[in-house]
Amino acid sequence: MRIGLISDTHDNLPAIKKAVKLFNKEKVDAVIHAGDIVAPFAADEFNKLVCPFIAVFGNNDGEINGLKNTLGGKIYIPPKEVIFGGRKIVIVHDIQKLAGNTDA
Repeated sequence: MRIGLISDTHDNLPAIKKAVKLFNKEKVDAVIHAGDIVAPFAADEFNKLVCPFIAVFGNNDGEINGLKNTLGGKIYIPPKEVIFGGRKIVIVHDIQKLAGNTDA
């Protein structure tokens, strides 16, 4: 299983378009965004992926309802646990937000 990983795209449409094109070309099995898409207009580009997509909110994602609506609910408050290929993955934006983590 091949998973595309991206974060902190901060409304950078040229970079997002390039990443989506690359993920589709490489035929990844899923894409994870680890936070800071920022606005719904930027999030909409991820709807062009031909594979499953999941994201978590980052500290700059202020338009929570707009992002949820644009992404069809595929964006979550971190940490978010998912299973891909039988493996558990925990998606976070800020490692210090992990419960019970005193070393970060």
